[in-house]
Amino acid sequence: LKPVWLKPYRRRARDLAIELLYQAFERSPLLKRMLFPACKNGVMQKRLVWTLCTIVVVLGVGRDLVDDGDVQCAMQLSSRVLPKADSPPPPSILVVGDTGCQTSADPQRQVSRLHLVSTAMADIASQLDPTHIVLVGDNIYENGAEGDLRTIQHVWYDSFPGAHGSLQRPWHMIQGNHDWRSDPTTQIEFTWSSLNQGGFWNLPGFWYSKRVAANDLTIDFFYVDTLVWTEGFSVLVEVGSRKSMAELKEQQKTWLEKELRESAADWKIVVGHQVMYGDSDHVSEAFGRMSDLNELLQKYEVPIWLNGHSHNQEVVQFKGITYITTGAGCKSKSMEICKEWDAATCNMFLPGPDTKKFFSYYGGFLSLTFLSKGTAELVIYGNSSSSVLFTYRIRNRDHRRWLDVPTPYTFLPKHSCGSINVLSASECCPEGCCRSVPDMHVTQSCTDFCEFSRLRCVSAAGIVRELPHTSLLCGMSELSTELNCSMLLGDIPSQYADLMCHCEPKQNEEES
Repeated sequence: LKPVWLKPYRRRARDLAIELLYQAFERSPLLKRMLFPACKNGVMQKRLVWTLCTIVVVLGVGRDLVDDGDVQCAMQLSSRVLPKADSPPPPSILVVGDTGCQTSADPQRQVSRLHLVSTAMADIASQLDPTHIVLVGDNIYENGAEGDLRTIQHVWYDSFPGAHGSLQRPWHMIQGNHDWRSDPTTQIEFTWSSLNQGGFWNLPGFWYSKRVAANDLTIDFFYVDTLVWTEGFSVLVEVGSRKSMAELKEQQKTWLEKELRESAADWKIVVGHQVMYGDSDHVSEAFGRMSDLNELLQKYEVPIWLNGHSHNQEVVQFKGITYITTGAGCKSKSMEICKEWDAATCNMFLPGPDTKKFFSYYGGFLSLTFLSKGTAELVIYGNSSSSVLFTYRIRNRDHRRWLDVPTPYTFLPKHSCGSINVLSASECCPEGCCRSVPDMHVTQSCTDFCEFSRLRCVSAAGIVRELPHTSLLCGMSELSTELNCSMLLGDIPSQYADLMCHCEPKQNEEES
């Protein structure tokens, strides 16, 4: 590539060489034996990489397939290929979620995990120089900022930009269910506050979009508020009525469809908090309250969906969309339900067998590097920068070949209690929503939740922080005897993280 007349083709040739090397690692045991120790120890030199790419071109591809270690090593290797001085590195981002643990309120192991994750993020940020960092909600535990801008400064800034210089770059936020437990406008107002040191915190509204343009690539990020989309019960406190909740959702939906339709970017990424598909401790909203959002992702060929909410890291690939969960910023209590496929259970969480590509219980974060208009590299990290848990190549605009592929099974959750539709129900028992863990505001109670759907509250149960998925709690009549229907979420004892409300239809017309 030395001749001047070849200069315009250098970047394309480099990308092709990296792709050929990646394929060779998949197929050639010889290359693994030669290079895996060097790859593992991080001593691979650029000249050797180019020499090997030449070997790959000469010898061709087509050897016997080998194990996943070769693939991971090849992708780590390709990410270390340093571009020429006149060719800047491909754009990348870091993504982390559910980071809101506080020293004064959360167990020490969670705070320790937060510090490990932030330190590892700083190491990777210094290597990749990401354009920005995405925080996918639950920014402040347990009950949001509660109207105090200094809480955001203490919980977020002191743990990330204030502690690590390489994390002093734009952060694009969304809010999660814990952020909505108190006034969610506080976190929006922090964007323009004098306490927002460096101006790194960016949350200009409940939903918004941002564009990144670099290396002849354009990437549009669309940030949606899934509590608004699912009409979470806590939203009622802010808007005042069921009608207003529905109108607010429709405003967001109209905005997103218009933005997706008009976007001419090379990549479209949609970011939310709640899980679209996931095999863990929260429901897969693609089967219920976010099915219309998922339809928009398909309609406008969005290749990547990012979310937090479940305290694990997971990758699900289905019909051209890679659904990525990264909610392990400080908490880790998720359980993997479908380690082996059982249709009776797994159809409630995943869109089909073999769609789950990766699952990890451990703390961590991820990076996305956009190598070209057609390919992005996903790397999922654990609690340290040297702990690479998973690597994956994501193809852009890969939807059309899936058009004729049917969904194996669609789980339709029941959102009723008896014959009555339960409004704003979130985590429900499989048999229906007479028992539910709603997304509540600190000023709401189970009585409020049941009455919202013209039901009667029977009992309220406190959910201990370390207990698993809601569906496993449904056989328990009471998890606590000390709570009652009128207890506000903000008043529950500290050993509980949530309330399970038990509602039932009222007995007669006079009572209703």
